[in-house]
Amino acid sequence: MFQKLPLAGAVVALGLSIAVGPSTAGEKAAGDGTAEITRITAGEVVVGARRHGHVPESRLAAARFRSSGFDLARVRARELPVPRIYLDAFPRDLARLRSVKARKRLFIQTVLPLILSANEEVAIDRRFLLELRDRRRGGGAMSPAERRRVALLAEAYETEGDDLAALLRRVDIVPPSLALAQAAEESGWGTSRFAQQGKAVFGQRTWRRGRGMVPLRRESGKRHEVVTFNRLRASVVAYVRNLNSHPAYRAFRRVRGAARDRGASLSVADLVATMTRYSERGPDYIRTILAIIRVNRFAAFDRVRLAPKSSVGI
Repeated sequence: MFQKLPLAGAVVALGLSIAVGPSTAGEKAAGDGTAEITRITAGEVVVGARRHGHVPESRLAAARFRSSGFDLARVRARELPVPRIYLDAFPRDLARLRSVKARKRLFIQTVLPLILSANEEVAIDRRFLLELRDRRRGGGAMSPAERRRVALLAEAYETEGDDLAALLRRVDIVPPSLALAQAAEESGWGTSRFAQQGKAVFGQRTWRRGRGMVPLRRESGKRHEVVTFNRLRASVVAYVRNLNSHPAYRAFRRVRGAARDRGASLSVADLVATMTRYSERGPDYIRTILAIIRVNRFAAFDRVRLAPKSSVGI
């Protein structure tokens, strides 16, 4: 798990207060109190928050998803788009839900819109680069504004100058099925201490002291921490940027780029096979991620889309 510093996330819709609660793998944290629910329409904060007494946060989140028409079965069947509802944090009582099905449903409803939103932003930059590449092949020149935008992208994705081919290898989406499976595995389906307290969905590490949370079972002599975030969306954006820029995932980008060059669909199985450096478990980790995708039918989410931005998600 290789660290990249988080980027500033966009305003998120429907926020729960910072989550601290029970978790898996011995990483437990105590929690208390009520949730503050902030209603946001089309990505903009609506002033005013309501206190809901001691109503479980999972019930409040589920109610918001239901009221928006977020039906996973119909989303999988591509009968409905994914509503633009974004949670700041996982419900604090997620691990206490007796129904595994309900817990997984809430997890997917929480994380899927965030993944699609992060991919949407990457896709906008990718379209810009593709159009610019095609124009340059025809002899066209870049405007000063375009040069500035390319320079910013090159800095963000750690490429040299205005090498559009190198940028296009990096500025590309991460299949939602892969991202969902890794999020489920790394966060204990949203119940781990890191996910609950630190809003860390993907277990990204840092070796800068004080920049994250110290694992309770960290081996003697180890210095790593798990990067924390101020909201879930920032964690998802950092994960996508990490796969798109870190040297450890060069093979991931090479396989994805080769598929693009052939005009072929992305093979998630081939992409997962390149992720041996994401976890110390190596091949066992690969098998786990593939099993999560298969058992939970995550492949269907590679074909879904977010609802139009003009829609009201609450």
